[in-house]
Amino acid sequence: MRKSLLIVIIAICFISGCSINKGNTTKTESGLDVPIVEVKNEEDKIEIARIVFEEYLKLTYENYLNDKNERVNILKEYKIKDINVLENVNSEEYRIEITYDLQSIDGYVTVFETGNGEIKNDNWVKGKYQIVDIKKIGKNKYTILEMYTG
Repeated sequence: MRKSLLIVIIAICFISGCSINKGNTTKTESGLDVPIVEVKNEEDKIEIARIVFEEYLKLTYENYLNDKNERVNILKEYKIKDINVLENVNSEEYRIEITYDLQSIDGYVTVFETGNGEIKNDNWVKGKYQIVDIKKIGKNKYTILEMYTG
C-alpha cells in the first residue's frame, strides 16, 4: 500500500512540477524567473523589498540547475546588509538598491560572484549590489520587474 501511494505521489510531482511552484512566479523582461510574493504590511517599502528579494534568492539558488541538469540547493546562507528606496516610479512601482552577502555550498561560490561581489573565506561572496524594480501586481502581491547591477 505504501509503495503504491509513493508511486502516485511521485507521478503527481512529475506531472505538476513540484520542484518549483510555477504558479507563484513570473518572468522579468530579461527572462529571469521571479517570485510573486504576498506581503501584508503594504506601508513599509523596505520590508516589502526585503521579503521579495529573499524569495528571489531562494527561488533562484535553492533550485539551481547545475551542469549535470540536476536541481541543487546551492544557497547555504545570505545576509541582507542594506536596502534603500532610490525612487518611486509611480503608485505601483518603486526602485531600490540592495547590498548583501551570499554563502554557497562547496563548488558553487563562483555562481554568486557573477555580476559583482568578492569571494571570501568559507564560500562567501561579500559586497553584492543590485538595483531592483519592485511592482505591486495585486492586493498584497508584489514581484520584481527587473534587476540591474548598476
